[in-house]
This record gives sequence, C-alpha cells and structure tokens, in this order.
Amino acid sequence: MIELACTGSHLRSKYQSVANHEFKAVLSRREAAYNTAYNKENFYRGKWILLELQRNSSSKL
Repeated sequence: MIELACTGSHLRSKYQSVANHEFKAVLSRREAAYNTAYNKENFYRGKWILLELQRNSSSKL
C-alpha cells in the first residue's frame, strides 16, 4: 500500500511537470505572437508617420 502511494505521488509529480512544461510553451507562443503583432503595429505606425511627414513637408515647398 505504501508503494502505491509513492508511485501515485511520483506520477502526479511527473504529470505536473509535463503540465508546467506545456503551460510554459503555450505562454511562450502567445508572447511571441503578441510581440510580433506589436512590432508590426509599430512598424506600420512609423511608416505612416514618415509618409505624413513627407507629405506635409512637400506641400510646404
């Protein structure tokens, strides 16, 4: 009976370890997707600002 308790505890620990690993992997993918979207948004915002500056400066010439 004691052996079963130890085995159950070991399996629970193993499953928790696997679950933690999977959870961290999901968080990592989500963070990467967020960072990609954030970088794209900033890229296009910067591009828009440069186009606005170019448009405004050419109209004043």
